[in-house]
Amino acid sequence: MGCETDDYGNVNKETKADYLTKFLVQRKEKNDDAKEKTIEERKLNANVRKRTKKMCLAEKSSFIENATSG
Repeated sequence: MGCETDDYGNVNKETKADYLTKFLVQRKEKNDDAKEKTIEERKLNANVRKRTKKMCLAEKSSFIENATSG
């Protein structure tokens, strides 16, 4: 587990606390990274949807112009 023990097999409390602190910090960093990636993916997806919508509107308007002019 990474905890040091004394001569009697008792876990050194400071070492155990350090180990748990490191573990919790690493887990929090991992969760923060995952949240950042999710936020970035949402922004990218939103931009793609906006561009797609604009392209569809442009195609519709050009189709309507062609239909009414011809």
